[in-house]
Amino acid sequence: ELKATDLVPYQNAIKDGLSWIMVGHISLPNATDEELPASLSPEIITKLLREEMGYDGIVITDAMEMGAIAENYSSAEASVKAIEAGCDMILMPGDFRAAYEAVLEAIKDGRISQERLDASLTRILRNKNRITNTTD
Repeated sequence: ELKATDLVPYQNAIKDGLSWIMVGHISLPNATDEELPASLSPEIITKLLREEMGYDGIVITDAMEMGAIAENYSSAEASVKAIEAGCDMILMPGDFRAAYEAVLEAIKDGRISQERLDASLTRILRNKNRITNTTD
């Protein structure tokens, strides 16, 4: 039902070259094997959005200081989980310093691979180049 109705506008936008998608913090336990918010879910972001729907643009989280995240996860844990799930950018972590340090630590210890980091950087730079090279 989700794929047949709710995801149709997203699939159409992806076909039209959508550059950014913001992933909310909704939970889809009847559609996934996880209880995680979509913004922290590899099943939603990597498997569904990127692999099944073919999206290769930027994925940004909704504000991480919102209750669904802030009441259940530390800024550090949520930020690392979001990147592991396939997000490229983290919007408004409650504690920016803790989120930043946790992501750096996850990269240093290999929890987030260099390839994963490079994939996000490539998407961000590709979008930046597209925007800055557009003429009026």
